[in-house]
Amino acid sequence: MWEKFKEIFEGLDRAYGQYKSGDPKSNGKVGGESYIVKKPVNNILWKKHLKGEDPSLGIIPITDDSTCKWGCIDVDSYPLNHKEIIKKIQNLHLPLIVCRSKSGGAHLFLFSKEWI
Repeated sequence: MWEKFKEIFEGLDRAYGQYKSGDPKSNGKVGGESYIVKKPVNNILWKKHLKGEDPSLGIIPITDDSTCKWGCIDVDSYPLNHKEIIKKIQNLHLPLIVCRSKSGGAHLFLFSKEWI
C-alpha cells in the first residue's frame, strides 16, 4: 500500500517535512512542531507515516525542475464543518478531494495525471 501512496504523492526527493504532534490548543486545533529535514525521502518514512507513527511525513510537492502533480490547501478554521465544505466543492464542481487533517481541519487535494 505504501508504494501506491509514494506514487500518488511523488514530489521533491531531497528533502521532506515532518510534524510532531503536541497538545490541543484552546481553539481546538491540535498543536505540534513542524520542520524540514534536508535528507532524501526513504521507504521507511512512508511506512511509518501510513502506520500513524510520529513524526508525520510531509512530502514537498514541487520538484527541483519546478513541476508538480498534486497540491493541497490546508484549511485551519475551527470549528470546521467538513460536510459543508464537501457540499460547496460539489456545487462548484471543483476537482478536489477532502480529507480531515490531524488537527481537525481539512486538506483539500488536487491531483494531475501529468507533471505540470
